[in-house]
Amino acid sequence: MPRANKASKQEQELKLRSGMTVEVLTRDNQVVFLARVVEMHDKSVKLTSVSGDDVPQVFYNAEIKLRSFLSDMKTVLFEGVVRGSSENFWIIEELKGQVRQGRAFYRQSVSTKAHVSCVNGIYAPNRKRADGGKIAACDILDISGGGVRVSCKEKFEEGDWLFIMDANFAPVKDQFSFTCRVLRVEFKRNMYIYGCQFEGLSQKEQDRLIEAIFVLQREETQHKSGRRGW
Repeated sequence: MPRANKASKQEQELKLRSGMTVEVLTRDNQVVFLARVVEMHDKSVKLTSVSGDDVPQVFYNAEIKLRSFLSDMKTVLFEGVVRGSSENFWIIEELKGQVRQGRAFYRQSVSTKAHVSCVNGIYAPNRKRADGGKIAACDILDISGGGVRVSCKEKFEEGDWLFIMDANFAPVKDQFSFTCRVLRVEFKRNMYIYGCQFEGLSQKEQDRLIEAIFVLQREETQHKSGRRGW
């Protein structure tokens, strides 16, 4: 019975759903755009741009990949072929997918100011700190849909729960706030660097974050190449 339940769960993971956010990639894993599933049929899917912009131009029969994200830091990777497109959508057919282990999210380098506070008193009372939830300045070094790396003069420990607030990622207007847990600690140039994993991040907020990361990545790519599309 446990094996049957496991197989059933994997079958669910290998299905795209209407409203789901996915990354569209080339065969060599270059991100093309962030898409939303608007129609789903047997082994075919219709995609639009999450940002509301026109979708990139694409050649008929182009082979692409779709990557969706799971809450347990796994990624589901689908392969398919473009069978139709317009300025507003792509239609992908011949879909097949597999669940992969490892980091599920693209990590985007950033340089932005934020504030951080230890919230062990809320999430891990047995680890309560003596700083009483002091708010300290920090710098966000990189960000992904699953976690964040920050530098700060304040000392925290592996396993501590942090609340990061007032984070801006241009050109996204609304600020981000995250609850996360410290997984790694480094000390460089009189600063502590913390590798943190998000905890309790809603799917809606994760989608908003992934969209912001994609916009930043796209702007960086366009700045380097000076052109749009693939």
